[in-house]
Amino acid sequence: MHGLHNIDAVGEDNVCFETDYPHTDTTWPWAQREIARMTAHLTDAQRYKVYRGNAIRMLDLDRV
Repeated sequence: MHGLHNIDAVGEDNVCFETDYPHTDTTWPWAQREIARMTAHLTDAQRYKVYRGNAIRMLDLDRV
């Protein structure tokens, strides 16, 4: 949560969300509810970056 609450200081291009599924200390099966709650203060563009855009860029995934 530190990165999400300080996204301006951390940089929106440097934050990714993960659930650590299938480990027992995750938010599963409530991951979607939790990420919505944790990112409610972000813009749609920031949410896209945190949810998937930054990971796609970081891992150089081909999204054609």
